[in-house]
Amino acid sequence: FGAMGDSFYEYLLKVWVFGSKTLEVKHYREMWEKSMNGLLSLVKKSTPSSFTYICEKNGNSLSDKMDELACFAPGMLALG
Repeated sequence: FGAMGDSFYEYLLKVWVFGSKTLEVKHYREMWEKSMNGLLSLVKKSTPSSFTYICEKNGNSLSDKMDELACFAPGMLALG
């Protein structure tokens, strides 16, 4: 997420919503769901106090940093 690809994921969901959630746009929803499952399995971290956030992935390592352009993600997840 962030500057290098955030809009792609956002628009997968928006096309489905603005397409009236019809069969013709169902594949966008399915691509979004698959992407979100990957996101959560790859870059979601939680603290002992149950604070959950999306961290930055560089190669095989995770950095405890969230790009400001990724701040749309919680709202997008709530909409989906």
